[in-house]
Amino acid sequence: MKPEYIDYLTKIHNEAYLKKYYLKYLKKNEIHTFIMLDFEAFKSINDTFGHNIGDLYLQEFARIITKYFEDSIVARLHGDEFAIVTKYPEDKIMDIFELCDKEIREITEMKKIPSVFFYNAGSTDAKPDLDSTKEEADYMMYYAKKHKIRYQKFSDKIWQTRQNDDLFLKRTEQFIEDNSFTYAERSLYNCNKKKQEIIQIYTRTERGRSLFKRNKYSLLKKYNLLAKIDLQTLKNMISIEEETNQKRIITVDYNSLIKNNDIYEYIEQAKEEKNNNLKNLIISVDISDIEKKNYPKLIKTLNLLKKMNLGICIDKYDSTTGDLIFEKCDLSYVKISSDYWKKAMNNNKVKCVLSNKIKMMNDLSKDLIPIFDMIETKQEFDFIKGITKQNALFSGNYFSEETQMDL
Repeated sequence: MKPEYIDYLTKIHNEAYLKKYYLKYLKKNEIHTFIMLDFEAFKSINDTFGHNIGDLYLQEFARIITKYFEDSIVARLHGDEFAIVTKYPEDKIMDIFELCDKEIREITEMKKIPSVFFYNAGSTDAKPDLDSTKEEADYMMYYAKKHKIRYQKFSDKIWQTRQNDDLFLKRTEQFIEDNSFTYAERSLYNCNKKKQEIIQIYTRTERGRSLFKRNKYSLLKKYNLLAKIDLQTLKNMISIEEETNQKRIITVDYNSLIKNNDIYEYIEQAKEEKNNNLKNLIISVDISDIEKKNYPKLIKTLNLLKKMNLGICIDKYDSTTGDLIFEKCDLSYVKISSDYWKKAMNNNKVKCVLSNKIKMMNDLSKDLIPIFDMIETKQEFDFIKGITKQNALFSGNYFSEETQMDL
């Protein structure tokens, strides 16, 4: 076999071979299925055992799938991503994956690798157009990974979800281009249920619909649209003339702040143009999926924004996420994750931790105020009120519905 068709690490076929012989394989075999595979958490393997062991995992996986998918094209595309074109029917493919899983367990017991690894796979009928075939199989693999299953064969229903996602992304791109967003506002209340001069701003479509329902948030982030939305929202809010002392909380994703300088640079420019009057703007940063390696840059950015007299809030705070940010930033507000405080209602240990966190915040700074969103019932309100000792803000349907905001 020509060297240009061999993957340097695993010694199996590479993507160049797949492209070269794909149509020939289809013509040769009556049944042909295209399968995409990748590891369930390959990064954790490299982080735990090192890249040399990570390479060993790839080599062993390549050997195993090549062994059991006989008379098939088995290729490593890049990283931990593999593709298979096979003549085996669906029931046979399922049997083969069981054999693969069995051998993975065996080589772990033999100490060839440190621990069992898992992978996800998705398939579709192999069609002459390799790119569209790969796209379908890749989405089935993504579905399998998302739903924590080994293997997902092609489903019209699942594929329709992908097409709906594509339509949503195109529409969102148009919203950004036309600046056709609308906004909703939700008031905040104190422990005495008195409305405060501070509101939370939520970005909506031109018809007032949420952009972030049904897992759309991760989709927008994946396709780099979330940062554009965050920037556009910020521009629109800053453009509003401040006729009152009402403060506005605008939520942005942490990636929107640290992956590029657009938001920071715009705030800096706006501050100069408005003669340093951005004191009523509060930037709330969603840290729900932040990795520790990103903490230093985010902390630096938040402290720079604080020096510009902006209010700073961290969103989705819980007992394991955000403590380092909290300790090293001069925050104005902390939004407690609703999953966290609702769990505390039914778990005394979590309640104890949350109570101590609130006490720590109060002890360190009397100006730092925790915020509890999504209060739905009097029972929830009374629970939070009981552990915050009056120093907290609340919002949710228990107090009021969202209202549309006129720009």
